[in-house]
Amino acid sequence: MRLEFNYADRIRANGESKSAIAKYAAGMIQSGQTIILDTGTTTQLLARELVAHTDLQVVTNSMVVVHELRSALGVNVVLLGGQARRGGFELVGPITERLLADLRADIAFLGADAVDPASGFYTTDLGVARVEELMITAAAKAVVAADASKLQRRAFARYASFEQIDLWIT
Repeated sequence: MRLEFNYADRIRANGESKSAIAKYAAGMIQSGQTIILDTGTTTQLLARELVAHTDLQVVTNSMVVVHELRSALGVNVVLLGGQARRGGFELVGPITERLLADLRADIAFLGADAVDPASGFYTTDLGVARVEELMITAAAKAVVAADASKLQRRAFARYASFEQIDLWIT
């Protein structure tokens, strides 16, 4: 298991790639859709791209995503309840899971701490992994937004195989 980097350092790392990924992902989103945004630096940048959208509903467990969308007049933001993960900016746990189980979305955009070419997508935390699994289940389409540096990393908990993901933007 790798230690998580300081969040400010993580958002700067591979910044050009993350911004390009966010712009591409934003181009997939249409007015009238409900999307799920996972926690993470790339999904935070995607949230920034959505500020000018109209008639959009965003469901998230990320306090950072909510912060990015706080002034977006055309975006209705639903923050899932739950337990604040120590050292992170997301909500996890049984309350988050229960809320997600009752929701449906057009697209879920997920981050990843690591990608194993043989087995799939990973995160560093079991609680986050469970929430990501439920995000995939809740959405008609699951998209991972993660830069190629994730291929050179290892993380603790797998949340999806390649077969469970419709698209990986990298």
